Amino acid sequence: MKKFKYSLENILKLRNDNEDKKLTEMSVSLNQYLKDVESEEVMAHTIEETIDKMHSTNASNVRDQKSYYLYLEKLRYELEEQKKIVDQAKMAYEAKKEEYIKAQMDRKLIEKHKEKKIEASELEVKRAEEQLLGEMAIASFNRKKFQ
Repeated sequence: MKKFKYSLENILKLRNDNEDKKLTEMSVSLNQYLKDVESEEVMAHTIEETIDKMHSTNASNVRDQKSYYLYLEKLRYELEEQKKIVDQAKMAYEAKKEEYIKAQMDRKLIEKHKEKKIEASELEVKRAEEQLLGEMAIASFNRKKFQ
């Protein structure tokens, strides 16, 4: 019995490699997104700490109050910029996720095709075996009949 050889094996290998590449890209993108979210949380926490510190020190001096106010404004601006970065990172992650899902579907399509080809090949081998067994049975019957 000859071994089954799938004609699109190279394409399947390329699709597997592409899927692995897309998975790696998606993972890198997710890690970047999570780092950006963490930075945003740290910035928000820093703002809260600064406000608490400003209230606890009771800065009576106008210069100190102005300093705190300017520092808080700077932190708030940086937080807004970080939120934009987080949004961009999330969109990049979603795009990479979509690419990965498409690559996964492409691979599964070829794998399904391969499975159908294997089933067809096995069915063909089974039919050939049944035909051979039928011919052998007829030959055996004819030998016994004419002896």
